[in-house]
Amino acid sequence: MNRLVASALIFCSVLIVTEARAEEDKPLLAISVTADFGADRGQSFGSLFEARDATGRVVAGAGFADVYNTRFRSDRQTVQFFVRPAGDPAKMTVERLPHPDLDSGVYLLDIDQTLFAWSSVRGNSLRRWDAAAKRWLDQPPEGVTRLRSGDGVMRIGRGRLAFANNSVTFDGQTILSPPQRGDFYNFYYAAGRLFFYHTDRDAAAGFTRILACPWTPESREAIDLENATVQSAKYVGETPFAWGQLDGRVLTVSNNGGAYLFDPAESAWRVLREADRSVSYQVYSMMHFHDRLLLAQYPAGEVFEFNGRELKRREGWPPRLPGVSGTSREAQTLGVFGGDLLVGVWPWAELWRYDRDATRWHSLGRAFTHPELTDSRTHPYEAESAKLGLVVNHWGQRVT
Repeated sequence: MNRLVASALIFCSVLIVTEARAEEDKPLLAISVTADFGADRGQSFGSLFEARDATGRVVAGAGFADVYNTRFRSDRQTVQFFVRPAGDPAKMTVERLPHPDLDSGVYLLDIDQTLFAWSSVRGNSLRRWDAAAKRWLDQPPEGVTRLRSGDGVMRIGRGRLAFANNSVTFDGQTILSPPQRGDFYNFYYAAGRLFFYHTDRDAAAGFTRILACPWTPESREAIDLENATVQSAKYVGETPFAWGQLDGRVLTVSNNGGAYLFDPAESAWRVLREADRSVSYQVYSMMHFHDRLLLAQYPAGEVFEFNGRELKRREGWPPRLPGVSGTSREAQTLGVFGGDLLVGVWPWAELWRYDRDATRWHSLGRAFTHPELTDSRTHPYEAESAKLGLVVNHWGQRVT
């Protein structure tokens, strides 16, 4: 069973069979889990179980990943089961898929266990991955024509919540209409509230506000902005690349480094870090991992963590490939595979895996083979970008 019902009740079972007993078809161990998460309010469901061997190494498990990689949130209702094979833990095969199109800046999202690739050009195009045919199709998700950065589609219970073009619908019914002035953008649903940014640049006194609006799918009513809890951003035009949550509290970090935390128990915002345009500080991905919320940051190119009280930098998470510059690095992507943490790093498209049991990082190499690594410049193709009058990092390479 891999789809949650409205009450968020699931049942799963796993049979572990050793190779020696396979012929008898009798399990060595049977595990059954029933989890009732209560009403679906956009929460991170987390792990269901882990199985460890006699040495304490995790060998199997199941749970729900909830990651917001740059621009889009993952499908948090998909149950992931894994078994970790014995042998060299550093080995992993990475397969390159066909390119969705000829655009640079392609980002991935998944909806109802289907993978989509998004690009900002040609009207914010979406392409669906056909796993059987191994090709990309020009086919957006059901009920959605185009998505802007920060828009999306997600399941709440059995319903479908869609954010697009300044408005929000639930099962096709509009619950938030476009504003009379400015833009609504970068939506997120958690803690029984719809979160989004509202900016008006054209007003005599422009503003950017972050709103937390109470709403539940049972209400079937439009959102009343009068009930919103509002946090004013320091700068007009602040925008996030990712959202996250820990223990019911919701965190957003703007492109100017403003870290804003919403506590539903107090129905109040708190500023964890003051925005500062004079210093680069951006977060491009957030993911709930064990008892921490991980944040992928630029320009350190490392993972930060939120422990419920403060933001803390994890130096050396991940390391850096030998032969590349140590400046202007961007931890771009977070993920979980086989119980291990994956991190993708720009501008050299590095991919790293963290074995939590061994407390070791393993390099999975680069996603590109050209150009050759060098620390004589910060980004790939700087000379070529300069010749074309582009921004110097325009052709930086990312894993998404």
